Amino acid sequence: MTNYNVDKKDLNEMLLLAIKNKEVLYVKNFIDDFLLWEDFISIINYQYHNTEGNNSPDKVINKRSNKPTKVSKYTEFHYHLLELTFTDVPVINLELEFPKIQQFMEYIRESVRSRATLKALVNIVGNEFSGNKHHDPYHVFSVQHIGTVEYNIFDSNDNLTTYTLEPGDLIFMPSGTTHSISAPASRGTLILDIEQYR
Repeated sequence: MTNYNVDKKDLNEMLLLAIKNKEVLYVKNFIDDFLLWEDFISIINYQYHNTEGNNSPDKVINKRSNKPTKVSKYTEFHYHLLELTFTDVPVINLELEFPKIQQFMEYIRESVRSRATLKALVNIVGNEFSGNKHHDPYHVFSVQHIGTVEYNIFDSNDNLTTYTLEPGDLIFMPSGTTHSISAPASRGTLILDIEQYR
């Protein structure tokens, strides 16, 4: 069972403060039990055999095809393995397949009161993917599980702060935070995009 090193009430207060002040929240060692490569492979297996349109020969699709029920390919080695969108963030009914993801949703759901999208992302090789500088219209709650990811955060004067997420680390970016992301090594990440945080 995953151990969360931050009490749910304390985390909620920290997130609300980050949103109010429009500041990034970075928590080192947020969890100490991570998803492993075998867990991400299980997600691929589940998506391959259980998603809509699984009779199609195109099991892995380019993101531009706009079919988030399958594994989505962003770059040659950068994949979105899972995109589950919820209203009021109910506990997902995938406990047998993904118990750690189920527990993560149970941990966060009391504070999220809006539409949210859970994503599982992997990069198979490092230094292949570097995201463009952008900002999102929703809050981004990212927990690192495998490898490292660099989050480059830009303030209103374009000053740069870089956070390097290692397994177990959390970063939360309020909506509108200008950032770019790079993966210097193979990685696996869980991200929750939240439209509204209570």
